[in-house]
Amino acid sequence: MKTVRLTISLLACFSVPAAAATTLQELYDRGARYFEQGKLPLAQQEFSKILRLNANQPLACHYLGMIEVRQGNFPEAVRFFERASRLDPQNPQILSDLVAAYLAAGHADRALQRIDRLSRSSQNDPELAMQMGLLFAQHALYPQAILFFEQAGRQKPGSAEASYNLALAYFRNQNYSGAVRVLESSRDRFAGHGSFFSLLGSAYVKLDDSQRALKNLRQAVVLEPANLDAVYDLGIGLAKNNELEEAQQLFESKRSQFPKASKMWFGLGTIAYLRGNSAEAERAFQESLRLEPNAADFYAALGDLYSGNGDSQRAGAAYTKATQLEPRQAAYHYKAGVNFLKLQQQPSAVEAFLKALACDPQNADAYYNLGKIYASDGKVTKAAARFEKAVRLDRRHMEAHYQLGLVYRKLGDKTKAAEAMKQFAALKAERDRELKHEEATKP
Repeated sequence: MKTVRLTISLLACFSVPAAAATTLQELYDRGARYFEQGKLPLAQQEFSKILRLNANQPLACHYLGMIEVRQGNFPEAVRFFERASRLDPQNPQILSDLVAAYLAAGHADRALQRIDRLSRSSQNDPELAMQMGLLFAQHALYPQAILFFEQAGRQKPGSAEASYNLALAYFRNQNYSGAVRVLESSRDRFAGHGSFFSLLGSAYVKLDDSQRALKNLRQAVVLEPANLDAVYDLGIGLAKNNELEEAQQLFESKRSQFPKASKMWFGLGTIAYLRGNSAEAERAFQESLRLEPNAADFYAALGDLYSGNGDSQRAGAAYTKATQLEPRQAAYHYKAGVNFLKLQQQPSAVEAFLKALACDPQNADAYYNLGKIYASDGKVTKAAARFEKAVRLDRRHMEAHYQLGLVYRKLGDKTKAAEAMKQFAALKAERDRELKHEEATKP
């Protein structure tokens, strides 16, 4: 949090006797000096004296809040910032520090309630808008971060910092097309910046545009050979493009240079997994976790490996660890749910799928699996509602159409059952044609 942008002239806003004003000025001077010197207990004493002399001093409350922040006492910081904000509701720095304290104290709901006020306060302050965007991004509140990065970009057109952070927030919010749009429109601002090409390439990877992905990631690695995130994404992009040999050589080369780089080990594990070498894949994944024990995606990959080998117990432990490390990642909850089904633990599966939907309400597969569970329990009305939701989200979800037809039959609705089965048959015929074409065009 920044030092307050106020001056002692704020004292003029309140009616106090001349002698008291002089005393307050002296207390402020000493308190501010102690604060800048890091002598927090002494600063705290001076600002507390001010409030005993005159309780209506927002600057003193603000300083006391910042002292509590530096001491890691966020609930007390919130109390002082709230008091300062009540006394000076138009002050943007007090408001931004209050929001930051809410987030640090775990009160995201209270922070979000002040979004509109904060947005108005930062309308003519691109620096504050950037500060708020970075703060919300730090707490994985990406929709709010996007709002402030967009605001900063409008206030400061041509800002490379605003464009890059906006694209990064889109990417982390899984809006990969949004990230590409922002980056491509600002390409001329980032010539020679490997991080730009790395992010752009990674977004194209997510969009399954392998040609553009590899082109940008290769450029990122040329510009920044030690950018291991770009190296990793390039290797995974090559693997997805079935260029396994080049991907392996890339990971092995960088592992030799950076033997403690967890992602290089993880990349090699991924290549081994794709080649069907489970033992080598597990060894590499375990090494990557030894080097980076809090990497949720490593645990998820290890879970996939165990699941593919039919070891659902160990897969479940790995998925559980992934969800604990990143509880907002829908994919990990979904994988855990599927694994619970393999273990025939339906209640746990339902809980996992509901958590996946709380993170990603557009997850058609989660609705489909919930429908399957409810149908197997004889709850056909609830099952029908979940299958209906699945096909609304994904019109091409062939299995959901089929299951929907079955539950409609059980509910006695022959018309809807026939329509669902018709949709299923059409999608199946289309899939069969695609498979036949792929088989015929194989080299």
